[in-house]
Amino acid sequence: MREKISALVDGELSGSDLSAALSLLQSPGEFAALDAYHRIRHVLRAGSSEPVMQDDFAARLRERLRNG
Repeated sequence: MREKISALVDGELSGSDLSAALSLLQSPGEFAALDAYHRIRHVLRAGSSEPVMQDDFAARLRERLRNG
């Protein structure tokens, strides 16, 4: 399951794989994994040890997923 979430963060999913990964995010633990993967990816791409993304990323994404 975490592999799908990691692939989702990397933008590697489409179609039914994307739908399956998004449905995993209904679980709080899997949603937390998405947040962690996104932060790791962001830091690695930024080349910095300091996160440069907003702290409320996970909350905003969860709200968007709920509202469609």
